[in-house]
Amino acid sequence: MSPAGVFLRFPWVSRFVDVREPFTFTDVQTIGPFAHWRHTHTFESTGDSTIIHDRIEYAVPGWFLGDLLIGNVIASQLENTFRFRSALLMSHSW
Repeated sequence: MSPAGVFLRFPWVSRFVDVREPFTFTDVQTIGPFAHWRHTHTFESTGDSTIIHDRIEYAVPGWFLGDLLIGNVIASQLENTFRFRSALLMSHSW
């Protein structure tokens, strides 16, 4: 299953940094489609459930031209991807 609208596949390799189990970790792209990618995942316990917070820093390739040409498309796809993940997580009872 994949999020709607994602049709291109790229090799993607990340390394995990700033790991502080079970509260947070960050993945940093070492190989992939972005000029820069840093995704911090933070987990907040709320009693019987957990809230996931995501902070993403990224840059599309091509400097300002890349951002001008595909920046809005990438932002929209990322939003759709995380909306899909949220719906998938909410549909399961862990």
